[in-house]
Amino acid sequence: MNLRLRHLADINPPTPEFDRLSPDDEVTFMPLETVWADSRVDMKRKRPKTEVSTGYTRFRNGDVVVPKVTPTFQAGRSAIAKGLLGGIGAGSTELHVLRPKLTVDARFLRYVVLSAPFLTEGVTAFQGVAGLQRVPDDFVRDFPVADIPLEEQRRIADFLDAETSRVDQLAQLRKKFRATLFGRFDSEVKAATGRLLAWGGSRSQALPVRRVVSRVKTRATPPSAGRNYFGENKAGVPWFAPASFVGGIQLGQPQKHLSSEAVADGVVPRFEPDSVLIVGIGATAGKVAYLDFPASGNQQITAIETNRLISSKFLAWQLWAAQSEILDLAPYTTLPIVNNDFLRSFPVHVPERRVQEDIVDRIELSWRHLADTGDAIKRQLDLLAERRQALITAAVTGQLDVTTARSGVR
Repeated sequence: MNLRLRHLADINPPTPEFDRLSPDDEVTFMPLETVWADSRVDMKRKRPKTEVSTGYTRFRNGDVVVPKVTPTFQAGRSAIAKGLLGGIGAGSTELHVLRPKLTVDARFLRYVVLSAPFLTEGVTAFQGVAGLQRVPDDFVRDFPVADIPLEEQRRIADFLDAETSRVDQLAQLRKKFRATLFGRFDSEVKAATGRLLAWGGSRSQALPVRRVVSRVKTRATPPSAGRNYFGENKAGVPWFAPASFVGGIQLGQPQKHLSSEAVADGVVPRFEPDSVLIVGIGATAGKVAYLDFPASGNQQITAIETNRLISSKFLAWQLWAAQSEILDLAPYTTLPIVNNDFLRSFPVHVPERRVQEDIVDRIELSWRHLADTGDAIKRQLDLLAERRQALITAAVTGQLDVTTARSGVR
């Protein structure tokens, strides 16, 4: 037998305890970025009551807060409010508040809203324009939940606390291992390209980028009005944005393709093969990629064409290793800006070409091994995430007898 969720919890109820606070009393403050389903949940921020009296959602200890907006909702970032200052909190209006009734365990309720049916059906119920869609109040109220007695809810919650903790520990170990591998690779590339240990004697010299390049270009986005400069298929020139910088010095899929008109009109001139691309502004400023085919990109991307003094791939890996240096030294307004003048003056190490080529060969062999290992770890993490949600779903829907179950995750 199923019950509607509104019979297990009050949905977005009033919080009279908040109204009884003095204007200067502080409460826990939770913007959306602090709401997580795990140890990342942040309930340490505080605000005076007067600052959050209007325009914020109110809740109290024991409530389950559920993000209502995409993509936070489908990420399963629901949390139990606990340890709130004075027992009261205020947070983002993008939260649904579920207050468990006396016959409902809050942990069980949180697992219900982390289950696959709740998340997948919630996505189909989204309302609003693309990019700003929300789960409506009615969906939450009417969601069917298995009618399970309180004691059984507690057993289910105990079981899931233990099993999901075990899965999470395994996932953390794999993430830590991956981070260690990438950290070691980063140090190796820094050392090999001269960013960590400079080459000595006559084998290396530090030169500004302008001495080792033949051209530095920054592209632009074609105007949206007038002629159509983007092609309908992949026959045109690939056009990249920062999202295409996927790891190492690799490029992922282009965001779009330019039509032949755009290239013929010179609206967005091409990046030449054997160029080094660098993101010049924004959250991903300093990211680097190597280009081995004709392409173009938006106004955030600069292309560097090298001369005979330096291999393009060697320069790409060196700038990749120097990203932290670049961001520390680059001009900064509200965002770091790697502009062309700064880039031309940035010093790079220039060993002999033969040495550069040997270094690139070693780095790329290590990167291939690292990428393969990273892919394998990602597959393991995906399987652990699937296993975690399968356990939650089976337990809260009554398909799993938790008194005899063993997850098999070790």
